Amino acid sequence: IHSFELLKGEQVARVKIIKEDGSVDTIFVLAATGEPLGRAQPTGAYTADSSHLRADWSDFLQKMGQSNVWNHLRCANSEDYVQGISKAWLQRTRGSNTSAERQVAERYILASVVANSVSGRQMNHLEMAAMDAGRQMELSKRSKGLSLYLSEYVNAACLSKTPDSARHHHVEGVYIPTTFHPSIASVQTTHREYYVLRETGQQIGTEEEGVSETWQEILKCNANGTVKHE
Repeated sequence: IHSFELLKGEQVARVKIIKEDGSVDTIFVLAATGEPLGRAQPTGAYTADSSHLRADWSDFLQKMGQSNVWNHLRCANSEDYVQGISKAWLQRTRGSNTSAERQVAERYILASVVANSVSGRQMNHLEMAAMDAGRQMELSKRSKGLSLYLSEYVNAACLSKTPDSARHHHVEGVYIPTTFHPSIASVQTTHREYYVLRETGQQIGTEEEGVSETWQEILKCNANGTVKHE
């Protein structure tokens, strides 16, 4: 990485990457998760181009500072969750010093949205919800506005809808024990606990298997998320 520049509103970053041949490639990424949104045009403009940036992200970039990515997110169960975060947990922790935990929860959710929210074919909330239910919905006219959707299931293509697969991405709580490696947090979902990176919300392990061996080696931590003492 040659440079990392937060753009206005600090929700999207422009990253310059030096390739093997020495040339520089510039991409836009979601600042909270590092998820690529598209390549920047040589001019640096935010206008959409079929080979560079999707129309909805182009529109968002041109209006940076006027809206928040978080406000464009919808989840499958809005009765019990606020954009994927348990209402009960939010109420329980209201007034306490949980800003770090809330930030991890938001990053985890942004890292878990349906793939079409960020890249691939542009879809709106209704289309992604239909896909989640195993149906197809083609709209004759689509808004160019941004749509992010959090599935109720681990695999949106999974049609079994078994209790064990439900709402794995819906957050029941976030915990950051003092014994944990400073880069790790624990996210409790309805049916499983995940080890995640605090910086991006990316899953790096599960309660059953612990932190993956790859991430144990990278972070120098134990399977239970604690710091490894050499």
